[in-house]
Amino acid sequence: CSAPQTDAAGRQFVEVSWPGETLYPGNAETDSRRVRLKLTAPGWNPSDDWSHFALKTEPGIQPRLPVYQAGKQIAGEKPQ
Repeated sequence: CSAPQTDAAGRQFVEVSWPGETLYPGNAETDSRRVRLKLTAPGWNPSDDWSHFALKTEPGIQPRLPVYQAGKQIAGEKPQ
């Protein structure tokens, strides 16, 4: 996981990567990977966090957590 970064619009984010790993869609029994990421920061307010707004509790692609492969977005949304 990277250190916190800031984009051109002032939004902060972290990157999580698996160098040397091939990730691809598959079925939940044979081709899945579960990631648990816990971020904390002084003064963090989840009601002001764009990605937290639509966070689902069940496993799966999170709608507001973009996923990239080789620099190409393949799932999730980016902030507008």
